[in-house]
Amino acid sequence: MVANADFSFESFAESEPELTYGGWAEAVNGILRLTPMERLVSGDAWHVEKQTTAGGFDTSFSFKLHRPDDNYYYGTDGVVFVVHNHQYGLGASPTSASNGITQNALNIKFDSWVTAPSDGSASSVQVRNGTTILATVNLSTVPGVTLDTPPPEGPPGGGPAGGFPSATITVRSSKAPYDVRVVYRPGALDVYFQGIKVINELAVDLGAIGAADEEGKSYIGFSATTAAFQNAVGEIDPSRVFTDLTQFTDISRWSFTSGAPQVETPLTLVSHAFNLAESKVTLDWTSVAGKTYRVTTSDNLQTWVPVVGAETIPATGASTSVTVDIPAGAKNFFRVEEN
Repeated sequence: MVANADFSFESFAESEPELTYGGWAEAVNGILRLTPMERLVSGDAWHVEKQTTAGGFDTSFSFKLHRPDDNYYYGTDGVVFVVHNHQYGLGASPTSASNGITQNALNIKFDSWVTAPSDGSASSVQVRNGTTILATVNLSTVPGVTLDTPPPEGPPGGGPAGGFPSATITVRSSKAPYDVRVVYRPGALDVYFQGIKVINELAVDLGAIGAADEEGKSYIGFSATTAAFQNAVGEIDPSRVFTDLTQFTDISRWSFTSGAPQVETPLTLVSHAFNLAESKVTLDWTSVAGKTYRVTTSDNLQTWVPVVGAETIPATGASTSVTVDIPAGAKNFFRVEEN
């Protein structure tokens, strides 16, 4: 393989020449499985070649924290995407695999269990400079994000103090993986979850925090762990081990592109013109080649429905224009959405 080349894994069946595995991590049926469904185990996987990161990068992956039965709300503890320049290189082993590398590292953690109050929730994304928390977002509160909500009743035999979380990113095995995109431009980080930007322009510099070397390169990969029963302050309680606090931690695809990503053109309605005599309105907006858009309408600014015939409008360049009918009604509002 050419050093520092971009890569894409749609399957991990033949990934070992390019990836190195630690702990319990292994390739299983084309999936990168960081942890089996066992308690107190961890796993990590790193690309064997340092990648160019400090100048910017765009990476996407799909992860699934899951259980094979309906008791999926027992899952713990999470998965972390890591960019690091630790002195031990590929031999660096996360002290806490659910939090990533403790120094010279950018850790983007997707949490499925409240191990400590700093976690925030069992459905959160958290960005860390080593062990220093830079940002935490509760995904269950983000508009547009859809999570698999666990049953309200507790498991047989009880559970942790305070009960199980009301929302967790652990799911049943029948559920689809969650898609993640991480975009880094020098000095700023964006994180997308299910296509929705949940971390926006977070100030972070890979070189300044030591996550990239003098050539602007880093090791990149994933770490994960499962835990045992925990007491009210997040400490392991060996006298109350709850063996079902486990989950499979799987990565199903991963791609990486180095270089500063292009700044996306914000979707902006440039102009509009009503022709009331013909009950039509013409809308003009900024667009991106290759993308499609739809026009929706509402009479209360709360419920929006697609305008018939304007559900899929291909971009015509840097701007796109369309004329649609104005539905009959006392008042109508229009907006343009990206598909």
